[in-house]
Amino acid sequence: MAYLTSHFLVFTTGTNTLKSVPLKSIVYEGKESVEAYTSFMGRNPKVKFHVRKSDPVAIVKSGQHTSTSFLDVIDGVIVVKSDLQKTILEKLTQALERKEWKNDDSETSKKRPDEGFKASGAGIGGIIRRKKEKQSVASKQIDEAFDGDLESLMRNAKNVITLATKCKAKLSREDGGGEVDELSKMLEGMGIVGGVTKDSAGDNYTSQLAREINDWLIPTLHNKSKTSSTPIINVTDVYVMYNRARGVDFISPKDLIMGLEHAEKMFKGFKRKDFMGVKCVVGKQFREDIVAAKILNWVEESGKTVDFLSKNLGVNEVMGKCIVEEVEGGGKLVRDEGVEGTKFFKNEFDRFFEQAGIKA
Repeated sequence: MAYLTSHFLVFTTGTNTLKSVPLKSIVYEGKESVEAYTSFMGRNPKVKFHVRKSDPVAIVKSGQHTSTSFLDVIDGVIVVKSDLQKTILEKLTQALERKEWKNDDSETSKKRPDEGFKASGAGIGGIIRRKKEKQSVASKQIDEAFDGDLESLMRNAKNVITLATKCKAKLSREDGGGEVDELSKMLEGMGIVGGVTKDSAGDNYTSQLAREINDWLIPTLHNKSKTSSTPIINVTDVYVMYNRARGVDFISPKDLIMGLEHAEKMFKGFKRKDFMGVKCVVGKQFREDIVAAKILNWVEESGKTVDFLSKNLGVNEVMGKCIVEEVEGGGKLVRDEGVEGTKFFKNEFDRFFEQAGIKA
């Protein structure tokens, strides 16, 4: 029989005598320090780790050999024998990563009497220094707690989401009706919004993904139109924003392009555009001539930079540069490159030539 605590690995010998191994005596330099293996044909699963011989561990003395039905101890090497190999490996690794015995050491050091007055601890500087030390200790404890539990939490959360998504897909195929809606509401209440996957949708993956992208993209473009005069989103941003909205089971860039193509044909709620090689999506009401007219109005009185025009269009500077150069390529804008940078002006050359009677 064996027990694992936050500080000790405790077990009984053949004479029902309790023995223990302090976890702080175990040599641990990463997960590879604790080894899981089996003998021939996968029998006799075991977990092996090393103990520092310099530590005062009663059962681990140089040259000593102790053997029980649960473990072997041979000259500083401990081999745990159990069919629960995976569980022991996981729990022991978590305990070694948490290092809770260090908290006891820090508590003990806090209780020690002051060693006397130190100049470095006096005044405002000393108070600030002690506060920073306390914050550092607290931050380290929080980091260690997250390191120990986050991996297990994410693994279990993904299993729950996968199971719920499969149940939802099965009910949909069997025309579950109200049960599908009820399950969807329950998942949303838990903050779990599982996206369409190849496993859950099967042969209908393309059409279901297109529908999901369309249902997400239309409100996103609508919300952008409230804060921007030009609701344009480049495909790279669409990929990042959409996967963030899914939460789990990210799709590939290839699947996104495929989904956008099918969604545009099926629902016609948006359009795909290409500005100087940059692929974007725009609302179905988008018109290039209206965007060009806005830019021409802004540069009517004085030249404007790409930064100014991008902010007024409500897009990032890279996207704004592509749009402005597209309008420039249509002959409606000209640029002036000077010490103040590049500015764009309305193209008045055609009017000047016409007034002078010169054919362009």
